[in-house]
Amino acid sequence: MTWWEGAAEGIPNARPNWMEVDSGAFAHNLGALRRQVGPAVKIFVALKANAYGFGLVPAARAISAAGAHGLSVVDVADAVIVRKSGVGVPILLYAGNQMVPETVEAAIRFDLILTVHDTTSMECVLAHARTPIRVFVEVNTGAERLGVEPDEALDTIARLRTSPQVEVAGVYTHMHVPGNEAAEPHLDWEFARFEEVLHALDNARVKIPIRMAASSKVLVVTNRMNLGAIDPGSVVYGLDPGGARKLDLGVRPAFRAIKSRLVQVRALRRPGGQNEHAPFPVREGMRVGVFPLGRSDGLRTLHCGEVLVRGRRAKILGALSSEHTKIDLTDIADAAVGDEVVIVGPQGKETITVAEVLRRNPGLQESDITRGLSRAVPRVYV
Repeated sequence: MTWWEGAAEGIPNARPNWMEVDSGAFAHNLGALRRQVGPAVKIFVALKANAYGFGLVPAARAISAAGAHGLSVVDVADAVIVRKSGVGVPILLYAGNQMVPETVEAAIRFDLILTVHDTTSMECVLAHARTPIRVFVEVNTGAERLGVEPDEALDTIARLRTSPQVEVAGVYTHMHVPGNEAAEPHLDWEFARFEEVLHALDNARVKIPIRMAASSKVLVVTNRMNLGAIDPGSVVYGLDPGGARKLDLGVRPAFRAIKSRLVQVRALRRPGGQNEHAPFPVREGMRVGVFPLGRSDGLRTLHCGEVLVRGRRAKILGALSSEHTKIDLTDIADAAVGDEVVIVGPQGKETITVAEVLRRNPGLQESDITRGLSRAVPRVYV
C-alpha cells in the first residue's frame, strides 16, 4: 500500500509538519479550574475551532478522560465526529446551526444536547422531537449575539416542557466581557439579568438541572458567577482568553511547538548578474533551505520572521509560498535535508516564543496561533 492510499488509516503525513501538544496540560488545567470552582460545579469544555486548534478528536478524548463533565461544540458535524470517536460524556451543541429536522434527528441519534435560542429553533424541536431529546435554552443577557431575551425565557421553557419528549436540561448565557476596567461592573449587570431569569424559574417551581454563565473570560475576572456549571474554552488549553484579567487560574500551556523539516538545502547560484531580481536579498555564499509549510497552512501570521534550525535562528526569505517557505541557512553550515525546523517553540538552548509572534502580528490573540494552523497539519500529543 502506498502512503497516499493509507493516509486515512493513520499512515504519517508525507509533508513533515506538525504541532506538538502537551497532553498532560489538560488534566492539570481542569484540576486548577476544579480547585477554583469547587467539586460540585460541572465543567463543559468548549471545542470551538477544531478544539482551539488542538485537534477536535484527540482534544475531546484527552479532555473527557481528564474529568470534564461535558463538551461543547459549534458545528453539528463536529459533535457527530466526537461522538463517533467513542467519547461518551454529554455533548452540548451551541446555537448557530440551522435548526432543521435533520439537526434534531442527529441530536436524537447521537445523544447530543441541542440549544434553543429563539422561536424558530423552539418550534423545530417541538415539531420533530418524536423520541426523547435534551435541550438547553440560551438567554441573551448582553452579548447581543444569540439567545432568547430574558423576559421571553420563562415562556420559551414552558412551551418546550409541554412536549413529553423534550427535557429542558439546562439554561445558559454567553456574557460579553469588556477588555478594560469596566469588565466587572458590566458583568455584574449582565449576570443580574440572568439571575432574574433563574429567580423567575424558581418562583414558577421549574427545576432546570444545569445553570451556566461563566466562560474563560469571566473566570479570569471573577469567581462569583460559577453557578452549577461553567463552559471554559481557552483556559483549559492554557491560552490567554484576552481582555481584562484579575485572577490567576494556575493553568499551563498545552501548546508546545509548531515544527517542520527541511526538504531541500542548496547553495544559491544566479549567474548573469540577476541578483537584483531575486525574490529576496542575496548575499555572498548564500545557502537556502526550504520547509513545506506556507500560507495555505496558516503560516502567514504564525511566525516571527525567523525559525530555528540546529538550535540557531534562520531568517525567513521573501514572501511565503502557498505550501513552502525559504530560509537563510548561510550561517548554519551543517544544516541538512531532514533537519527539524521550529517555527514556534524551543530547540536546543533557543526558543521562539508566542510573544514574539504576537509582536510581529499586532491584533493577533494567543489562541490565534493554534487556531490559525490548518487542520491538515497533524497534532502530535506528547
